[in-house]
Amino acid sequence: MLPQLLRARGRRGDEQRAAIIDHFVVAACERAHKRGERDPWLRPTLLGAAFRGGDLDKAQELAERVALEGATRWHLVSTIKDLADAVTKTKDDEAREVLQAVYDELAVLVP
Repeated sequence: MLPQLLRARGRRGDEQRAAIIDHFVVAACERAHKRGERDPWLRPTLLGAAFRGGDLDKAQELAERVALEGATRWHLVSTIKDLADAVTKTKDDEAREVLQAVYDELAVLVP
């Protein structure tokens, strides 16, 4: 939530602060996943942070995991709108194209 608020505020340095936070969120979620945490919101938080942070490799990797593990387990129905928002707010054209493609793959998994 904080990264989205920083990006929406748009003051000098907010984009960089948001990216740093998203980076740490991805790392924390990956660590929790490896430890076997059972928080149902762990996966969607990880997916959202990867999208918002523009981590293209992680977003693609997670899309593959969603396809294998199922959209329900990833709370994709609840998360898909946030992912679309992250795509539209991505400033780098090439990154936005990649994220859009990943989003399109995920969107077909939503019932």
